[in-house]
Amino acid sequence: MDKAASKGRKKYKDANAPFFLIMCLVMVIAISVIGVLLTARSVTDLKTVVWDHMESVATAAATLIDGDELKLITKDDYPILDEETGARIADGSERCTKIEQILIKVREAQKDMYIPYIYITRLENGRQVFVIDPDIDAPAEYGEEVVYTPSQPIAWSGQAMVDDEPYSDEWGTYYTAWSPVKDSGGRVVGLVGVDFEASQITEEINHSLTLIISATVVLLALSITFFVLYSANVSKRSQMLGDEINDLSDNLQTMFDEIEGIETSNKAKETEDAHSDKDFMKYVHKKTITMTQQLRRHTAYMEQQANLDFLTKTGNTRAYSTDKDKIQADIDEGVADFAVAVFDINDLKTKNDSFGHEIGDLIIRSAADVLKKAFKGYNIYRIGGDEFSVTLPSATPESIEILFKLVDVETERVNQSLGKTYEPAVNLSIAKGYAIFDPSTDKEFKDVFVRADNNMYENKEICHRSRKS
Repeated sequence: MDKAASKGRKKYKDANAPFFLIMCLVMVIAISVIGVLLTARSVTDLKTVVWDHMESVATAAATLIDGDELKLITKDDYPILDEETGARIADGSERCTKIEQILIKVREAQKDMYIPYIYITRLENGRQVFVIDPDIDAPAEYGEEVVYTPSQPIAWSGQAMVDDEPYSDEWGTYYTAWSPVKDSGGRVVGLVGVDFEASQITEEINHSLTLIISATVVLLALSITFFVLYSANVSKRSQMLGDEINDLSDNLQTMFDEIEGIETSNKAKETEDAHSDKDFMKYVHKKTITMTQQLRRHTAYMEQQANLDFLTKTGNTRAYSTDKDKIQADIDEGVADFAVAVFDINDLKTKNDSFGHEIGDLIIRSAADVLKKAFKGYNIYRIGGDEFSVTLPSATPESIEILFKLVDVETERVNQSLGKTYEPAVNLSIAKGYAIFDPSTDKEFKDVFVRADNNMYENKEICHRSRKS
């Protein structure tokens, strides 16, 4: 009887061995493909997040600088430098020092990423040269030519841009974000350059890359080890492997939570049931699915962050560009039905100059909060330092006017709150305008945007005149 039973079990085991081998190979192939796809996507999204942060910093600085003042800067305004060491030995003019202080405050306000250099360049005699460099120890000389990068022409056309590849000069190897400084006539008179060390960004990318690859390798190793242990039917080693799987899963979750800023110390962790040889396959399958889901959740998180503006948590220029492309496709197909609303914060530069960069950031965040409440459910984007846009499907003039009234109501509430903490001059004022797509005249998205932008500037002028009177 015992021999027959033993023989039966042996045949059962031999018959199932090919099945488990095939299952193991399928798991290995599936996990490998998922790992490669998630790795590529996660790295791309992480770079986008960093690029958006860099662009936001440069745009914030450019928004605060008076382009009319920048045009007046000459070599006589520049600080005096030591001829031998290049160090600053005397500050420049009041006009130059004021702009330098803005750049320094913007740099000091960044807590999440180290900024080694921030400066302003200008075109002189056909060359792009340094005109403002607040560095104390080794500022660039006035008129010293800037290393050319592909993003500079785009920035000179009026659009903030970040270099996709690092460049090297005498100060090191950096990625640079460029943002245009405009005068009162809307002309670009200079560029704010913000350098980020290439090694710092590479470390961020490599950290995420290592994490994803490590998790994928672990899943592959578990799949292979499972087949070996299951075939050998080693109970004790299966139990140990199960414990290690559980620990790896928990550690992977903790690492992702740390990256995403989620507090894990107070989280109650699920207690895993003891596993036996009988249910070991089910157990490993469950943990493999769990860790794969963790990888997918982390990738989804990176995708979400890549589309958020760093300061306001509204959509950023990347998300805005994607939305514009979708709307343009609808226009080309003849099925478009939308409106564009544009908003601009009045007198932001004046408030920044009077009360500091932190108050300026507070006002920008307050404006974003107003738009989130008034346009709940709509796509809201920060498209400039102090400018926002909202796309509205199937909108009418009446519906938009109601939403604009909500903006006024929410703005008043914000100002009541600000008035309890700050002086009356620290208030929020938003200029607004909109335009509705007209299929008989509008051929591109920008046709609608330009009309909305012009209407916004008309509203801004009305607001300006009313404050004067």
